Amino acid sequence: MPKLVIPLPSERPWRAEVDRLLQNSWPLIQQGENQEKGAEQSGRMAIRLKRILEFSSTVTTIAFGVLMTFIFGYCRHAIGDAHSLKLIISSFVTFSTFLSGLILMLLTLNLLTLNHPNTRRKQYMAVVVLTYVSSVLLTLTSLSLLVLLPKKYAILAFILLPIVVIVGLLIYYHGLQLDEADIIAGYEGQKAELKRSSKLSSSVTTLSFGGMVGSISGYTRNVSDPARKPHINVGFFIIFTTSLSGLFSILLALVLPSLNSPITRQRLITFTKFFSYFLLMLQAMTAIAFSHLFLEEFVLPAFFPDNSWSHGLVCYGIWP
Repeated sequence: MPKLVIPLPSERPWRAEVDRLLQNSWPLIQQGENQEKGAEQSGRMAIRLKRILEFSSTVTTIAFGVLMTFIFGYCRHAIGDAHSLKLIISSFVTFSTFLSGLILMLLTLNLLTLNHPNTRRKQYMAVVVLTYVSSVLLTLTSLSLLVLLPKKYAILAFILLPIVVIVGLLIYYHGLQLDEADIIAGYEGQKAELKRSSKLSSSVTTLSFGGMVGSISGYTRNVSDPARKPHINVGFFIIFTTSLSGLFSILLALVLPSLNSPITRQRLITFTKFFSYFLLMLQAMTAIAFSHLFLEEFVLPAFFPDNSWSHGLVCYGIWP
């Protein structure tokens, strides 16, 4: 029995039509992909710029506080003082850090408002280079401050400072990768709480570094007076504890989003919150430790320049 053969329509016209449509739409597809890549790169750049802006503001704040303390503390030193050369070097490095952080902050703010791709790319490279420069200058500022400290504290700080810098850089880039990734499941509700704790820890740490310079200034002026050494030594101990604990809290807050376990993350966020309150308590203890020296050195001499206040307080048994 002969087979029935049904003629099928030729596939060539359909293929030609499909190929023609694909060829016409290929430039549009490439344009859409380029726009998506450009938007993705722009989003990543914006995230990095926001982090750099936070870093630059922190550097500028720390350097400004240190610089003001040097300005008001250095005027009491004679030119031939043994600490004068160290203070001049520390002041110069601190001023360079402040200037670098300020320029970095202004460039970052300007870059966030630019829309031209080529201009943004060129200025972004300048911002990245200036970020590294500010990091190096901030480290040099810390080292210059440590030179002014008593040796028993300087040795401990010299050991801990490189470790903190290396860990801070590693966690910075790790946190940058986390910001560029997708939103972590279950982290949205914890993000605001972690940010509040991080801001409190950052503020206390910044004030501690500024207070460290003030305590250095008080130590270099009053090292010859044995009666004032206990207040300064206690203040040194508390302020170093606060500074290092604040750095630990900031680094811990940066690494928390990488944890996969929501329960562990929530427990550590709660720990970070209470630890920030503990840092605030240490800050208050630092203020109490230095209040005696501050009152005697600045407040009372401002109202009694002839030093008559000390005789009156000693007579009434109020002042030792």
